Amino acid sequence: MQISVADDTFHTEREYAFLRRPDNAVLRFSTLPNIFCAQGDGRWWHDHRTPGGIMITSNALGHFMYSRTKKTQLDQTVCTAALEQAMRTIANARKDPSDGKARYQHCPATYLVPRQPGDPVPLRTTSEFSPYSPDHYAGYFHTDHLIPSVFFQKDRDPKTLKKYDDLSFRYIFDTSVDPEGHAELMAGTPAKWYDVRNNMNRLPDFVDPERTAALDHQTRGRLTRWLEERIQQRF
Repeated sequence: MQISVADDTFHTEREYAFLRRPDNAVLRFSTLPNIFCAQGDGRWWHDHRTPGGIMITSNALGHFMYSRTKKTQLDQTVCTAALEQAMRTIANARKDPSDGKARYQHCPATYLVPRQPGDPVPLRTTSEFSPYSPDHYAGYFHTDHLIPSVFFQKDRDPKTLKKYDDLSFRYIFDTSVDPEGHAELMAGTPAKWYDVRNNMNRLPDFVDPERTAALDHQTRGRLTRWLEERIQQRF
């Protein structure tokens, strides 16, 4: 069965990442899939290319922060650090994809915008990102679209591209504006072991996530062979 996915749309079929906490409770995080493509070299969206292929990434910022900090819940300090990490990623879009040979009008692909008087102030005044809006950022492709059509245009730098100027950071630290987004993408929602197994495509019993605390080299080898067989069956 083939399912078509339209360009420039949100991926409505959820993909999940799971995290087992030290108390053995399980959290589920919605992820934001994106397509990264091969033909980005020398184009305005140079940073979002995968040399030699096409890659689908699934980002779950909350999962990353839990894993990085080893905390059992995300407090305001962790959410602020997550916000700075997200702002740094957006700001790091390369401004000159052609190494000085040309400058394209649609570079950088994503960028921070100046902070407005009505914006919240979750960052310290000493933060390098305090002059920029913690509420939203801008870019020439929507970072929540699974397949941005602008990545598949022939021109290196088209004459016109739509600018998205309301891409949100708010879900990272503000539960009142987007409580669902904060729960699913940052804090995580409680899950059962059944959810883990169901979303991991019925893993074999020897890697039952409810019983297997760690994977030794032998188990990893068995799991790799099992996965390769499943892929071959699907092809």
